[in-house]
Amino acid sequence: MHSTIRAKLLRFDPRALDRLEQRAATTTDKIKADVDKGVTQIAKRLDELEAMFARNIESHCACPFACLAAKELGFHHLGIVEKDPRCIATLTANGFRNVIGSPLHSVDFSHFRPTLLTGGLPCQPWSSGGLRKGESDERNLWYEAIRAIRESLPMIVFLEMVIGFLEPSFERVCEETSMFPHCP
Repeated sequence: MHSTIRAKLLRFDPRALDRLEQRAATTTDKIKADVDKGVTQIAKRLDELEAMFARNIESHCACPFACLAAKELGFHHLGIVEKDPRCIATLTANGFRNVIGSPLHSVDFSHFRPTLLTGGLPCQPWSSGGLRKGESDERNLWYEAIRAIRESLPMIVFLEMVIGFLEPSFERVCEETSMFPHCP
């Protein structure tokens, strides 16, 4: 048996070793290329998923705190609705490019499919520091916010408002949230 192995070793062609090493290198390169391709495909899919889920639309962003917070959390702003030129200047100075310089009532939200809809609506109609006209105040944008939610169908809604909004005298307005299963 040992003589058979010795005979094979003596007849071993050194070029066969070179071919074997080339095959191993080619196979290794192919495996690396396949892994790189797979990693690239996974990264692309993760980017697609992130783009799908990390989208935000902001309404009436007088102070861009929610805009900045959403941006820090990795949300890409599909649009930021603001009509005040000074506020638009603040937003653009903070790096926001998708600012829609229009009143809230003139925006068609059905073109957006955000994951998150945030908004800082005017508080004067509900604030104890104001006249507390509620629904009759011309600055009341609550129903426009409801329309934006209905049209854009976000997964998450974050609307910031003063505590006076929850008082019993404005209960009818608060009841509007009952149409959304994710709202209390």
